[in-house]
Amino acid sequence: MSDDTFNITTEAQYSILSPLLNFMCSTLAKHYSHEIKIDLESSDWFFIQDNRTAKDLSKPFIFDLDWPSFQAYFQGKKKLYLYLQKPVIGLAVKKGVFWVFFDPKIAQAYFGRQQERPKDFGSPTIKPFPSVDLAKGLSKQIIELLSNKEADLVNLIRQAEEFIAVADFFLSPEEAANFNGMIRRILVDLGLKDVKMLRKDITDPGASPRLLERRLKSIFRICLRLYSKGADSKEKEGLKTLLSQKSIVRAKALEYIQSRFEAEQG
Repeated sequence: MSDDTFNITTEAQYSILSPLLNFMCSTLAKHYSHEIKIDLESSDWFFIQDNRTAKDLSKPFIFDLDWPSFQAYFQGKKKLYLYLQKPVIGLAVKKGVFWVFFDPKIAQAYFGRQQERPKDFGSPTIKPFPSVDLAKGLSKQIIELLSNKEADLVNLIRQAEEFIAVADFFLSPEEAANFNGMIRRILVDLGLKDVKMLRKDITDPGASPRLLERRLKSIFRICLRLYSKGADSKEKEGLKTLLSQKSIVRAKALEYIQSRFEAEQG
């Protein structure tokens, strides 16, 4: 787990981590439905921020309410808690509600301000909210993302870099290395496919210069991630020739990159 500041917006972190939290909520709803023999899968989930504020946990913006705490939770450094307000079955039917919070005392203060206070809230009914299996969840997300054959390669590479940044920050070094190794193989496959097409397109007078530039920059970014670390200055300068304005220089650079990708594929 890296403690270094990483180059990814909080919004991008939210978009990656929110589905993992929502999946855990869905799993817990099924678990409690089975335990109490009542369907809870349509129940609402709320995050209690303070003694006055509770918001829908399923929305990505929920992290804005206390991002440092959520970030610490995903890193395994802070506990999150859960309380199930069980449904009322009878003449006055009331759906069950899941409440999530970092501090039971704050949750107690919040409920104390409500007109209808849950009667059984306390230590016996407060449960730890399980840790999210980030390694498994991130792997599933990135496989689904990069398996979209119709997606734009440039956007795929940008999103893959965001996943790598999240993995480097939140996962253990071993888990991050395994995750990055998987992404590396996928990026090489995607990059090789586009390099082969680029070698033809750069000599096509009808090709859009702007689109070619965009695609070449994406291949350059892949190469920087895969090969620049530990490389000597000569190799780094060689990679920059991908961005040359001379087609013959670009062609040689693409030929070289294609050989590197093919060598990785074995």
